[in-house]
Amino acid sequence: MNIINLNHLNQQQEIPKIAYRPFKTYQSSVYLEKLVSSKNQEWTEGIYELSAEDNSLHRIDVGEQVENPFLFDMEIPFTMSDLQKLSKHNKIYYSLTTQTAEECMVSFYEINLESRQQSYILTFSFPENKLEYLGMEMLTEGYFLFRLTENAEDDTMDFFDIVYLVDVSEKTFYRVYDPVLRMTFGEKTVFGTNNKYILLEESYLTEEEQFEFLTSRDLELAIEVPKDFSEDFVHKNAVYMIDFSLFLEEIKSAKRQLSYTELDSIYMDGLIRVIGESKHGIYYKERIYDFVLKQKNDFMSRMMMGNEIIMELDKKSLKSRMIAKEPYPNNIFVNEKGIYKVEENDLRIEIFNLKTKALEAVYTKKSGMADMEIFQDMIDNYLILRCHTDMTHIPEYIKMIDLTQDNQIICIARDYFILGDTVFTI
Repeated sequence: MNIINLNHLNQQQEIPKIAYRPFKTYQSSVYLEKLVSSKNQEWTEGIYELSAEDNSLHRIDVGEQVENPFLFDMEIPFTMSDLQKLSKHNKIYYSLTTQTAEECMVSFYEINLESRQQSYILTFSFPENKLEYLGMEMLTEGYFLFRLTENAEDDTMDFFDIVYLVDVSEKTFYRVYDPVLRMTFGEKTVFGTNNKYILLEESYLTEEEQFEFLTSRDLELAIEVPKDFSEDFVHKNAVYMIDFSLFLEEIKSAKRQLSYTELDSIYMDGLIRVIGESKHGIYYKERIYDFVLKQKNDFMSRMMMGNEIIMELDKKSLKSRMIAKEPYPNNIFVNEKGIYKVEENDLRIEIFNLKTKALEAVYTKKSGMADMEIFQDMIDNYLILRCHTDMTHIPEYIKMIDLTQDNQIICIARDYFILGDTVFTI
């Protein structure tokens, strides 16, 4: 595990402020997005490589945007899901958006970190006053989606996003017609080595939004239900799987609905959400709402009140099974090694392997201290704690503890960010 302090890069400045945000590590280098912000906006101004060997920093993207940054909007996929997918290969993808009075153009690029070469992929153009570009979404090496939405507010407006699949090797884009891909913001995970599959989570609302919509009489859906759909479509909670080659083939042949295999679904009775991926499995939780369970009289329904089940999809066998029943709310996290549960009180923190129930780590909180220690994260044998005090002049901070060295404090920082086996502090 590596710890990299970014304070020497992210110094406090007057407006415009400059910050460097890490988004990928590869070999002995870190790749960062340069963010520039004013009082009213923030924009990206280049991709930089930070060498861990000599701490040198230099820009690696090339093109007109280097000399004329104000002519382009630059985008690097940056959701946590995007970052996890970028970590699995040696490529970086980004887009540049520019516009004229009538037309908007989005150009996509690939940077190969092995050959250290940038390649142009393709340009997509559309009428500036009718469509809005929503951004990229990574799938796996060589494939990503991008989205647009209609600006026009009339009866002909399509309810779904306009989605395209980009095949980098072909330098071609394909229109996606499948309604699940066009609507859901849920997780999309490509896995497997020789035979690849994609797992897709169909969900349209956050957990909090869905529960409030189903239980509050004072709220109504602020969206118009599309023609031929019932209102419960926005509460559909399901997990699907499809062979990745078939996924690509059906999109490229303009199939209207993809041939998914449904692993689980729950609709308006509760929720299903993917919670993480390890080397061997993909994990998701499934919970039936208590107000639904109360309407049932059987023993098993009563036993599930206040609980949720944790499911594992085995990447090798492609079989899904329940591995735990846990009360909620709970503190469960997933990393490359497996899935874990945190139990915490005022005195100690205990971390259990959720599958084996084995106690993996114990930390006794410091007694008699003014600051309060709260579990935040764990990487290898290092525990990350968020600390705060009752004294208003002392801000929150984090500290990292080495559990193998008598709980020695490794570092103290204002905040942190984890990419793979590297922890960045500021």
